[in-house]
Amino acid sequence: MFDRPSIIASEILTIAQWVSILYTRAFRGFIIVLPWLLELVLMDLIISFLLPFSYHFPNWVYDASSIVAFTNWNWIQVIFEIFNGGKITISGDVLPEGETAIVIANHVSWTDFYMIQALAIRAGMLGRCRWFAKIELRWVPLLGWGIWGMGMPMVSRNWLKDKKELDRVFAGVVVKKWPQWLISFSEATRYTPKKYEETKTWCKENNRPIPKTPSISTNQRLRNNSAAFA
Repeated sequence: MFDRPSIIASEILTIAQWVSILYTRAFRGFIIVLPWLLELVLMDLIISFLLPFSYHFPNWVYDASSIVAFTNWNWIQVIFEIFNGGKITISGDVLPEGETAIVIANHVSWTDFYMIQALAIRAGMLGRCRWFAKIELRWVPLLGWGIWGMGMPMVSRNWLKDKKELDRVFAGVVVKKWPQWLISFSEATRYTPKKYEETKTWCKENNRPIPKTPSISTNQRLRNNSAAFA
């Protein structure tokens, strides 16, 4: 026969242990993340404050917002790699330090941006990252204003509407010579073997270079490949 009181007591003890573990983890997460969240709010407030000055002092605002952004983005990278023990393996070419790049990546999980930030840190470009964002985010208090103030490209995915915005973004790189990583998650074109074969076929038919891997295109690579896209 089963000793029902003992079974109930054991189950209660097990539940209590799980509650204790969950509470400890939740408390640890709260202690680690809360300072970062507060700094994020402060960052958005500072960048929002800088927004009115961007018309008359664009270079100064760009540099200042990049410094402010670096502090917050580096912090969340520390949380991922140091506090939570995240391991990022990097292979391939050594990226040139301080050079402008167009970064195109598949967006398959919430941790994708950690991978890009890890590379940006090594290239000295973390604060210079600018991410393509949906234009609707512009009206989100603090977050949207911060994105807007940093000059991130805000697009609707409609070329006729986005052309002016993209001209503005690339003018910062081409005309003002701002060092920058322009980052785009190609969410609608996630990698599959079938899509890759279709891409190779299209490139061959249109005399375009065949992409081998998702990559970071630096100025030098863009210069080397410019003739192919002319």
